[in-house]
Amino acid sequence: MYTASQARLEISTKGKIEVYQKLNRIEKLIFNMRFLFHNSDSKDYSKGRSVEKCYTSDYLGIYIVILGFSLIIPYLLYIIRNIRDSFGIQRELTACMISFFVFFTLNFLASFGIVPLNNTFVGGNIFFTANTFICHFISVVRPVIRMYYHERAKRSMTIDPESFEKVLSTPAMFAELKKIMADMFCVENAMLGRKKRTSIIASRSETPVTRNSSISQNNAASLFIDSSQKSTVRGEDNDLYERYVKPGSPFELNLPHKLREKCTEMIKEKSPNAFDEVYKEVWSMIYQNSFPRYVSNMTK
Repeated sequence: MYTASQARLEISTKGKIEVYQKLNRIEKLIFNMRFLFHNSDSKDYSKGRSVEKCYTSDYLGIYIVILGFSLIIPYLLYIIRNIRDSFGIQRELTACMISFFVFFTLNFLASFGIVPLNNTFVGGNIFFTANTFICHFISVVRPVIRMYYHERAKRSMTIDPESFEKVLSTPAMFAELKKIMADMFCVENAMLGRKKRTSIIASRSETPVTRNSSISQNNAASLFIDSSQKSTVRGEDNDLYERYVKPGSPFELNLPHKLREKCTEMIKEKSPNAFDEVYKEVWSMIYQNSFPRYVSNMTK
């Protein structure tokens, strides 16, 4: 059973990885700016040194910053060691870590002449440049290539509303779908969707709606609420808003900004339809993003 604590761990881990990615970009920007400014002059007359040659002391601060950032990678790998990783984040971090330490070591040895390297030929920064290209390929180019082949495979699948409805209404199948959504770091969609389906079945004994292009929005909205449920649903919506929609909430949904703002305003106005569009968006994300991966896994 996928617990709320596991979901909370994965969401917080994703946040930490995003923070690291931003810090890593800042680190590379600092290094590149330092390199450009260092080589913008022809002579450092105060010290009598040519800037055409890179001195280790000039880059000592940058090296410390880069090393500090890179030591975060083992920490992140430790955090996500027990998490199912369908995005290859662990492999990506491991490859970048190995690449960095290899090229950092070579650059360090070259700075002291241990590795023979003529600075006038390629320069010690060739190691950091090579590392940047490798990490860029792993983090950017490779996912883009995989996305292309994923979209081609997705178009060849047989995905229809009927099969989607069958998965949602079958506990064993839905459990498998939820595992896949956990791998995709969007288990909060399943948690909210399942909660609403259970509520609808218990209160109205009707088949839950699926969010897809063949179902009208009016019919979907009519299934979510009736007048006899208004007071109960309002209290329920407030709880759901605090858990799934409010910025910084434990299981914050990945919703469009305008939809989030609209839901917030409707909650303040105590509208009985505050969550209608949120539910539709959640089912849409499940149907369009998570369900194709489920079909792909089941057909392997």
